[in-house]
Amino acid sequence: MPQVVTAMALLGIIISIAMLVFGNVLHQSTSLEDKRIAMLMDAEINRVIESRDYSENTIDYDDFIIEVEISDHISNQNLKVIYFSAFAANKEVAFLEKRILLNINAEDEE
Repeated sequence: MPQVVTAMALLGIIISIAMLVFGNVLHQSTSLEDKRIAMLMDAEINRVIESRDYSENTIDYDDFIIEVEISDHISNQNLKVIYFSAFAANKEVAFLEKRILLNINAEDEE
């Protein structure tokens, strides 16, 4: 009889640990919506780089907004810092931000 109780207790502990590990894995994984927003932000980064459109703008989607802000680098006039921020609808704090540094040559601006 004591072996049965010990086996049941060990089985309960093993199942509890497995549930905790499984719960942590699911909790830490990113949602499909977060992956979609990151993908759209990467597409906007690629569009800015390829089109050489260095203007500030806002892209509205159904449930979030991507803002593009551009500033000159402090140390070099040929460098631009471009900030990409994703905001949820009606929120003031960005939940995803990316920053890139681009070398803007004189022939690129013509």
